[in-house]
Amino acid sequence: MRAALHGRGTVVTVERTKCRAIPIRPEQEPQVSEQTSKDKVLADLASVGFSDLEASVYLALVQMRDAATAYEIAKSANIPVANTYNVMRGLVKKDAAQQVGGKPARYVATPADTFFSKMAQNTKTRCDSLVESFRSLSPGPSKEFVELLNGEETVEERILSMFDAARDLIVIKAPLGLSTKLIAGLNVAITRGVRCYLIFYGKPPELAEGDVTLWPHEGNACDMGKDLILVSVDKTIGLSCITEDFTATFSENSSFVYLADILLRHEIYLAEIMTAFKTDIDAHFGPALYKLRERYALLPLAESTREYIEAELTSKARTGAD
Repeated sequence: MRAALHGRGTVVTVERTKCRAIPIRPEQEPQVSEQTSKDKVLADLASVGFSDLEASVYLALVQMRDAATAYEIAKSANIPVANTYNVMRGLVKKDAAQQVGGKPARYVATPADTFFSKMAQNTKTRCDSLVESFRSLSPGPSKEFVELLNGEETVEERILSMFDAARDLIVIKAPLGLSTKLIAGLNVAITRGVRCYLIFYGKPPELAEGDVTLWPHEGNACDMGKDLILVSVDKTIGLSCITEDFTATFSENSSFVYLADILLRHEIYLAEIMTAFKTDIDAHFGPALYKLRERYALLPLAESTREYIEAELTSKARTGAD
């Protein structure tokens, strides 16, 4: 279409063209496909005890607005009508569906929140009952086995359970820097009256007031290399753990517990002797018994042990020179 515009003797011709509207579509968010969602629901139903047919029928029934006949349910679930009658009887027996009319029978799904809440409660009740039944039937853990433990958290939880079980005496050779969790558990036992004998490296841990005796390892509390946690409780349970990788052994076996008790007892004897006669012992066997260690060592001296020995020898040499 042309139009002439006149202004001051000038003619301007304007042509109007046809415009095509281009629809602007809002950006669509990605959605999980209906089939994927349906498959997940069916899989979840199967995991809680529904057969494949029961899962398909229950899903179809939940999606229906009104009570439906077996024929209508079969058509919606895409399964043979003949199978639907048996499936519906099973769902009614499970309380997953209810019959609300007859001739022909019509069904509705039990609301999912009602049905599955009841199922969860019933399952928990049955499981709790089974736990009690098997607890009475089980002979309990054998005291003849040695259990292997791995990981710091696992080992610490077992030591804490030993502290909880203690009634008379806890004997422990603690590693350098006993964890705050284990110190707290030990203090709880001490507070309720359990005796505690503890051999320590470095600085003594801060323990609760009670029947507690502390010994510095070998009388000097020097770090001797690879840390070992050794625990005996009431002379009935024992645990040994290398803290380098937190691998441990635990047992109520009498020979294992006796071995742990013997090792701990000799650690206490040695700490007492070294503390009382340090000067004479150092003069005869050297600092940290290094002459004995070199003569009979089954393991090479740790670097921290060598450093302690060298520092002690240097100090004595200077004192002698003075």
